Amino acid sequence: MSETTNTNIKQKVINLIVNNHNVDAEEISLNSHFSTDLNFDSLEVVEFIMNVEEEFRINVPDDISENILTVKDAIESIESIVRFRSFDCSTLSAKVRTGPCE
Repeated sequence: MSETTNTNIKQKVINLIVNNHNVDAEEISLNSHFSTDLNFDSLEVVEFIMNVEEEFRINVPDDISENILTVKDAIESIESIVRFRSFDCSTLSAKVRTGPCE
């Protein structure tokens, strides 16, 4: 994934937090913990994940969303989902196609 894309994802995540959760951008770092540093309650974390899904047009599976504790976790999860979604299944031989490539 290109550096530009990483920067865009980071900025979009920060904007989602600022615009939807009343947090000043200056309070946000990659290591900001949603509950302890940004004071998100469990409902706000769910709302944030829903905002991420809408903004990036992705589905964040429960097993991934449960592990998003920091801003960095969110960015890395989004990058991973976007990278996986754009994977070209045609490059795989028929013998190894599984998951979304079946």
